[in-house]
Amino acid sequence: LDLTFAADAMVFTIHRSLVRLRLGGPNVRAKTRFRPRA
Repeated sequence: LDLTFAADAMVFTIHRSLVRLRLGGPNVRAKTRFRPRA
């Protein structure tokens, strides 16, 4: 595999993981907060 292709794959996976943390993080926290109260 070319180094450029590998680098793009790394950046894509890292960006994807960051998006999951940003979007999924708060949602998971909200669920854990509301479940015990409800």
